[in-house]
Parts: sequence; structure tokens; C-alpha cells
Amino acid sequence: MNKKMLVFIAFLFTGIIVFAQVDIGQDCDQDTMNLLATADTLIAERKYESAFKSLGTNDTNAYIVAKKVEICLNFFVQSVNHQFFALKDLSPEEDLETLRKGSGTYKLYSFDPVEVINKFPPENRPIILFKSLGDYYYEVSLRYRGRWLEDDRTIAQKAIENYRIAYQNNLYTVDMLLNYAEKEMELGDFHNAIELYEKAFSEDTTLDNAHYNLAYAYLMTEDFDRSIKNAEIAIEKYKDNPNYLMDALLLCADAYYYNGQSAEAIECLKRSLDISDADYRVYRKLGYVYLSQGDINNADNSFDALFSFAPAYPSVSQMVMQAYMSFDRKDDLVSFFLRNLEKYSGQNEISGNLYFHLALLYHQEKDSTDASKYASQAKDCFIKAGEYSGDIQESIETLLGENQI
Repeated sequence: MNKKMLVFIAFLFTGIIVFAQVDIGQDCDQDTMNLLATADTLIAERKYESAFKSLGTNDTNAYIVAKKVEICLNFFVQSVNHQFFALKDLSPEEDLETLRKGSGTYKLYSFDPVEVINKFPPENRPIILFKSLGDYYYEVSLRYRGRWLEDDRTIAQKAIENYRIAYQNNLYTVDMLLNYAEKEMELGDFHNAIELYEKAFSEDTTLDNAHYNLAYAYLMTEDFDRSIKNAEIAIEKYKDNPNYLMDALLLCADAYYYNGQSAEAIECLKRSLDISDADYRVYRKLGYVYLSQGDINNADNSFDALFSFAPAYPSVSQMVMQAYMSFDRKDDLVSFFLRNLEKYSGQNEISGNLYFHLALLYHQEKDSTDASKYASQAKDCFIKAGEYSGDIQESIETLLGENQI
């Protein structure tokens, strides 16, 4: 996959937290089935704490443990590291999501799914518990991203490892397939993610939230036709959700662009502008497509619009530089800088930003004369703006030092 592709694309995971349930009691004894049925009845009545308590405290029955994990993950009010869970029987007027956002006081139950399930030796552990652990690590990755007891990559790997065992033993739900695929995408195994998404669609043709991710997975494996097909479906699915629709249109534009269908890519991007003209991603992508066509006028207009979002921010100037230089359009990049220096004349911080990146361009081209000239002008502008300090000062002084004439 080439550098331009990595710059152009973006993806969205539509995390699904509520887990559809398998019949976890299908192979258990009658007493266990009765306990599970009682818990399910209480769950249906939204008596989540009572449901958990009805299962007792003996965690040696795999089916009971699996049901407890299900209750804690789906119906907790509060949790501490997902090792302690607060549960509540809801009154008719109470809503679980609203309660989670509040600060009520509840009884915490000590129940660590990892600790409990690891008491069952892996070599003869009931398969349902591998699914339960997969569900557990999946939700931890959503609820505690970047702030759990283990790093995010390790959590994703553990979700995958447990889901894989359940899947290979033909124990799964559609939601499990989606969760499993999402974690595979996160770690870069797009081929396996595709298999899982396609399996999910074969089980449930009404899915709304997975076509986008499947389109992205196909894009990353450079199967652009299938990427376009699924992105178009996502566009239709999201027609009443502007935020998701925008992402689907941008992804579809990516797929068309890399499939050599620039006109279709531009059409998607123009549709994106109908939703919002305040998304910098649209102008960045438009600029790339127009550059690929040699349409410099429209490319210039697109990058001028991109720059206008944050003209004092170096990251925006770097985006523009990267785009023009990806197509070996140095002269057009110089014109961009000079044109915007005129447009923003008198705005010292913006001018300093433009002069600095113009100096950086000539430094990369080993033109010490112009690199030094524009670095000096950048320094003067930043001094006038009262911004000549820290990283800005260090970078400019480095440029001046390396381009002494």
C-alpha cells in the first residue's frame, strides 16, 4: 500500500456494546437451567441486581459464571476496572444509561471475570467461557481505553484469542462476530475481519452498523470494488444520520479514488459538502483527487480552503506540503505559499507559519539561499507576533544554522 493511500484514508469503528446471547444453558442440567431461567425472567423485568443475586455465590458452574458475566457487562450501573460491579433493580421511570452518567451510591459486587474463569483449566474449560472472556475483554477495550490494568493492544489480543476459540468451536452470536472483527481490524488483520463480517451478514442480512467497517477492510486489502459496494450500502443505511453519512461518503470517495474513478470520488466529496462545508477532511481529499487529475486550479482552491481552517497551525501547512509534493508539484506548492502570504498579509503569526514552511521546503530541496531568506522572514514575523519561543524558535534557529550562507 503506497504512502498516498495511507494519507488519504480514515476509518470508523462503530462499537456495539450490547451482546446478543447464545443459549448458554443448552447442555446443562435441569437445576442449572432453572436458575438461568429465573435470572432471565428477572432481567426481562429489569431487576438486574436480583438476577445476579439469584445465581448465588458458587462460581464453579460454567453456565452460571457465563450468565453472571453477561449480567455484569450488559447491566452494570457502575464499575471499578470491571472487577467490581454495581447492579440495580430499576423502577419503571429509571433508565440504565442515565443512571450510569449520574453519581448515585450503589452496592458493589466483587466479581472479576478473569479471575473467576481462570479457575477453569484452559484445556477442559467449557467453550462458553471463552466467549464470555472475549466479551469481557471487548467491553474493557471500550470502557477503559488507555486507562486499564493492561495496555490496549494486549486487551485486544486477549479478546481475539478467546473469541477465536469460541468461533472455531462453532459457538458465537452475530454480535460476537462483529466484536471479533472489530478487534482484528484494530490489530490490522483485515482479511480475517472480512471473513467475520461476511459471516455475520450471512447470519443476519439486516445489520446496519457493519457495512462501513467491511468497506474499510476491503479498502485496506485493496479490493476496491467490494469496498465501494459496501460503502454505498453504508451511505444508504446512514442517510438519516449526518455524522455517519459524512464518514461513509468520505470512505466511498477513498475507494473510488484508489479504483481510478476520480469523477465518482469527487461526486462523493461534493455530497459531503452538502452535509457540511466545515469538515477539513473533504477539502484535503478533494485536493488530492484534483492533483491526481492535473486540475491545479481546483486543487489550489481546495487546499486554500483547507488552510483557512487553521492558518496558524503548522500541521495544516504540513498537510498541504505533503499533498503537493506527493505529486511532485513543487512550483504549485510555492505558489500556494506566496498566494496565502499575500492573502494573510499583516497577520504575523500566520505569515510566520507560511514563511517557515516555505523555508523548510527550500531546505529539503537543498537551496540554502532561499531557505535562509524565508527562515529569517519567519523569525521576524514570529517575533512581531510575540510567538518566538519554544519549538518555533528552536526549529527556525536550526534552519538558519543549517543554511548559513
